[in-house]
Amino acid sequence: MSGLAGGVQILVPLSEGAADRDEEVRRLEKQMKSLNDDLQKIERKLNNESFISKAPEDVVDKERVKYAAMKEDLRKVRERMETLGVA
Repeated sequence: MSGLAGGVQILVPLSEGAADRDEEVRRLEKQMKSLNDDLQKIERKLNNESFISKAPEDVVDKERVKYAAMKEDLRKVRERMETLGVA
């Protein structure tokens, strides 16, 4: 079983039969959808010239940092799904 907290991936080894694989896959798929939705929102902001030109530089920088962290989280979720045999 795995989870993400503050950009840190937490893996908890489980004994056989302790967790339902399908439930874990559903949880990861839900997390992946949420991350993809959030990434799209940030992409729209970062691709909006008006936002880039009018927003304070620190706000734009925070969005870029958040975007990079979410991309990394998404990579980890995909990696975990691959270990579960889900493409």
